[in-house]
Amino acid sequence: MPYLSNEERIRLDVHQYGSDVPQDVLDAAEAAFARRVDTPPAEEPSAPTKRARTTKGQYQADDPTTAAVNEAYEEG
Repeated sequence: MPYLSNEERIRLDVHQYGSDVPQDVLDAAEAAFARRVDTPPAEEPSAPTKRARTTKGQYQADDPTTAAVNEAYEEG
């Protein structure tokens, strides 16, 4: 059983073990850590949609009779 420092145990998320971590647990933790590091970041959220306004400047309401189009937003 290899000895791991506190920082290393926290990095690998095996802090529930003492300083001596079983080798099979250590191998699995290293593999899981490598997958977390290698995965690409999630897609950035798209820009927030802009609310549609009437000619008076008030927010436009959605028309419930048109299910495919949301008139309350400009990209509706």
